[in-house]
Amino acid sequence: MVRKEREVVSTGLALGGLAGNNAHGAGVLQATLDYAVEPELISCTSGQIHWVDRYLKARNAEEPRRKTLRRALKEDIDSLSPTKIEAIDATWAALTGKPHVFRPALQEFPLNVARNLSAALTKIVTSASTNWQTLFSSYREFAGILPAQTLVPLFPDSFFQEINDDFNQTKDVGIVFNSYDVHNGEEYVYLNDRARNLLDVAYGEHDRYRQGTTYRRISPEAVREGLWLYEYGEPRDVSAIDGAYYRQVMLSELSRARTIYVARPINSRWLGSFPSSWIGLEDLKTEVNFNGTYSGERDKIALLNKLLGEKAINARKVSRKGYHQIKLVEFEIQTQQGYFDYAHEYLAVFDRAYDEVQPAFARHKDYSNEPSRESKGTNAP
Repeated sequence: MVRKEREVVSTGLALGGLAGNNAHGAGVLQATLDYAVEPELISCTSGQIHWVDRYLKARNAEEPRRKTLRRALKEDIDSLSPTKIEAIDATWAALTGKPHVFRPALQEFPLNVARNLSAALTKIVTSASTNWQTLFSSYREFAGILPAQTLVPLFPDSFFQEINDDFNQTKDVGIVFNSYDVHNGEEYVYLNDRARNLLDVAYGEHDRYRQGTTYRRISPEAVREGLWLYEYGEPRDVSAIDGAYYRQVMLSELSRARTIYVARPINSRWLGSFPSSWIGLEDLKTEVNFNGTYSGERDKIALLNKLLGEKAINARKVSRKGYHQIKLVEFEIQTQQGYFDYAHEYLAVFDRAYDEVQPAFARHKDYSNEPSRESKGTNAP
């Protein structure tokens, strides 16, 4: 395949999905509408796939864009808060789930327990038949009886088809999201045609720099994979799971942009005291894992910026290949969202994100004229 000279664009936007913290990315997206910041490349993971679709609809709508996404979030919140009493509404949501999104796997629980119990007993009997001493370690098998599946997805097929159509019909914005095949250890990166052209790759091609990553065309099945949570259990009708677990924020695919805005639904540091509870520890595990995967890509950008800045590599030669300094402007959530907060969205999270990005977006055109450099802090200047 003959490589063409790579196109460089002005602005990219990277959105990381994280359950209830998706309101953070939604606030950043609303600000792009209100401040006329038009990213030419967008990467999104998990629930941000849905918010990017809403963004595209608002961007193309004839009605005023202002507060469009905030209204949508408020409608989502109101639908789960009929009594406005948090304890009652949270209990009801735990028992019934989110309409047209997911429900608790209460009906499946007995069958899943029976399946796991049968597998455990079979393993115990088989092992004991050759060595009776294995009976003393059978607690390991019994510990695995509790099912992995706790939720059942309820998205209709039309939901996946609509997002597929919106992403593929968008010609002026490159859209990128991912999923992860746990059995093959393969990440699938899904692209619309605009993103594929900007990245100069072919569908089915392996990434030249990221081992284990394959590019694919966006499809309804891809959208389903990108939204398949751990809690849904073993994937059915799909071959992969939510790519945010593997790479929450996708930076590499936005390297065609000179400025990348990053909406991170977690902070680069742990806010507050070290957790003393199991719930807090699970939250810490999630954040440390997501921060680790992000740092690897961020550091690659910092290294290239350093080499170009110090003229350690031939800038004229690499510029023909599309390499250039990249300015990262990062917006991190500034509050500690606990483990249970992942189950709820809050307008306050949306509003804080919106307020945080205003200074950066107000001087967006200035960024385009500044020499690109790695941002020094975790927030926009």
